[in-house]
Amino acid sequence: MWRRVELTLRRSVKMQCESGHPKGCMVALGTMSASKPEHAHITKPLTVSRARTHAGFVRCVERGIATGELSEATDARALGTAFSSFLLGVSISARDGVKLSAFNASIAELMKLWDAAGH
Repeated sequence: MWRRVELTLRRSVKMQCESGHPKGCMVALGTMSASKPEHAHITKPLTVSRARTHAGFVRCVERGIATGELSEATDARALGTAFSSFLLGVSISARDGVKLSAFNASIAELMKLWDAAGH
């Protein structure tokens, strides 16, 4: 599971930093300028997508616990939230010009949370 989480993070930051399209992620940034109730038709699918990503990270942590890769004392929701929240922050930071190399270094540090939750 460790490798799956790491690859998900690395692939996402790579995409968010690529040229050829606006930096960041529309799913994260799309609701920032469409926060009024009349924009619900825009924001609801984005909210659902973010919830799906969050749930995916939580499931990865739960599988890590189930397979013994992570300690049974690991809080799956908390660790999954850390990974999901990191990606949401990447969207804003990429838009502000943070480089891919900085994100990749951050992922290496973030994955230490997983390592610390191991046995």
